[in-house]
Amino acid sequence: MKPNKLIYISGSFVALFVIAFLIFIFTQQKSIDPSQLEFLANQSYEQGDFESSIEQYLLLLEQDQKNVEARIGLANSYIALAQLEEAERVFLEGTELIPTEPQFYIFLSTLYANQSNIISALSTLEKGVTNTNSTQLQSEYNNYVNNIGIYADHPLIQKGVPREFGLIWIDSMDRYIPIEAEWEIVDGQIAEINESTTTHVSVQGKELGKTKILATVGTITRELEVEIKEQVIESLDFVQKEFSSLLIGETVELSVIAEDAKGEAVELPVDWVVEHGDGSLSETVGMASSYTAEKDGIHVITISYEDLSTSLEIRVGDEKNKTVLTKTIGEGSVSISPQQGSYPVGYEITIEAIPAAEWSFSHWEGDVSGTNRTLTIDIQDHVTAIAVFTKDSNAYTLRVSKTGEGEVIRSSLQASFSHNETVTLTASPKSGWTFSRWTGDIQSTNPRLQLNMNQDYQVRAVFIKNESTTDPKEDKKEESSPSENPNTKDNNKKDKSNNDKPAPPAPSQPEKRQFTLSTSVSGDGNITRNPSGQQFDEGVTVTLTAQPNSGWEFVRWSGDGSGTSRTIQVTMNGNKQVQAVFQRVQEEPKTVSLFTTVLGSGSIRQSQSGHQFPAGTTITLTATPAEGYRFVGWRGSLSNNNREIQITLQQDTIIQAYFEKEETEID
Repeated sequence: MKPNKLIYISGSFVALFVIAFLIFIFTQQKSIDPSQLEFLANQSYEQGDFESSIEQYLLLLEQDQKNVEARIGLANSYIALAQLEEAERVFLEGTELIPTEPQFYIFLSTLYANQSNIISALSTLEKGVTNTNSTQLQSEYNNYVNNIGIYADHPLIQKGVPREFGLIWIDSMDRYIPIEAEWEIVDGQIAEINESTTTHVSVQGKELGKTKILATVGTITRELEVEIKEQVIESLDFVQKEFSSLLIGETVELSVIAEDAKGEAVELPVDWVVEHGDGSLSETVGMASSYTAEKDGIHVITISYEDLSTSLEIRVGDEKNKTVLTKTIGEGSVSISPQQGSYPVGYEITIEAIPAAEWSFSHWEGDVSGTNRTLTIDIQDHVTAIAVFTKDSNAYTLRVSKTGEGEVIRSSLQASFSHNETVTLTASPKSGWTFSRWTGDIQSTNPRLQLNMNQDYQVRAVFIKNESTTDPKEDKKEESSPSENPNTKDNNKKDKSNNDKPAPPAPSQPEKRQFTLSTSVSGDGNITRNPSGQQFDEGVTVTLTAQPNSGWEFVRWSGDGSGTSRTIQVTMNGNKQVQAVFQRVQEEPKTVSLFTTVLGSGSIRQSQSGHQFPAGTTITLTATPAEGYRFVGWRGSLSNNNREIQITLQQDTIIQAYFEKEETEID
């Protein structure tokens, strides 16, 4: 047997053996022990390697589509990479494959609720209860339903003046989430719907009397009884809010202003009472009274009418004695040692900020400053000490999206983060793609991005497809050489014997010049090319199309391109540089809604009447408890225990004033 033939047979045998071995290895990997594969998938997930965990969970599901834990792990991995649609698909497949498994409905409803899609969360739980008869799902569904209600700042409506109502769901963190609903008035002779949006309805009274407002979402209906009155008092306040301290025995004149729902001033039999401190009022009923201080300290005077009330704090002292007034922002309290009405000049006191549960002390404001919870103060004048507390919860949100084929790996699975918390994003392109840049709130070409969460961030990873390479078949042809041809040597000899002169060279073909096309963007968008590539022969025409990303719009071309049409053609007669300019879509001035409501007995006064305001408007809210009640705090879109707060409206806001009945001691 010839050596060449023997080598060929041996090589074929080796090749077949290698292929068989690879097939064996592959089949062994596919049939890996499920418990070991599940361990690896869970380990990848816990280490933040979500791409690997996705691959491993998918292998588990190939072996068993009904593997509940693998399906939940796969969906959670997608959520960690902000691929919420993929997570939704995985859970929905689970409900189709195993309709009696309660966990799929719980996870899916939570996914919807975290996106404020309460209607989908409810329908998912409702379907789950029907399919599983699970008491856990029924309890979860009941919790959702029980936290849905109609909210407004007042159930009283002044005839001819519209009042807004909204259907709200309250989550476990006391956040108020508006729900789209269908609205109806039971008695159209008493009231009518003035106008409505997807989240609220405006009701206007036509005749005096009572009726009910109905809000329906799916199978759930909520109702609220409202009363139409000739006049409804909306605000009650002191005219004099700030003045210097009083001396013992000094008298100050006080007066009150009250307005109805139309914003018109009205005269009322207002009740006056000294809530704290030693002093006397000249009148206890009416729109004006004078107050005489009889002892130093902080005096509190309260005025009230029906369910409205407000208070005024007055400092009383003299040249030798000064007062200390403490206030809080956030939830917490301030203690003073020693505790007394006033302090002589030169006296030292200690104040301490005491945060409430799940709150932390931040700093002092007013006449004092610093970040120490405990301060020693040398009394030289009246002192106002304001303790600022911050909630121990996530503060800033991070939204990540992508363009092209690739993934964004996050160091944290959270959607929101504490102040100054560090988050790392890593852009990982898919095979055949390359990471290009980050756009949005951060502009960078580094695939690894580290964010210091001191604001809300929205970033996008841009991946671009790799340019096509030379055909490998052509490379083979170029690599072949005449010296490799066994007949070449003989042919050369034959040519030389026939003619000693060298053969004339073949006529050379003129080389085509090539030029480079470079593109870039200003703003957030992409440019597509047809044909694709960066190097083009002279004379080739390339079509460029500008594609703005969400929230952006195309403006114009610059550089070697011009015009405002999204599509242009560039003739390659030289190196070209073209830029597409994008700008953010100019939104119309945003209008936001403010809903206020009362739990218990009391009232809320707004510094500006109404419910709809331009975004950025600052409103002062004052909570006033009714007689026999005390103010506990604010709930809803913010938490605070100060009776008077200021809020800047950037989105629809719902705030509830919580009052509770005071305990009376029985002798």
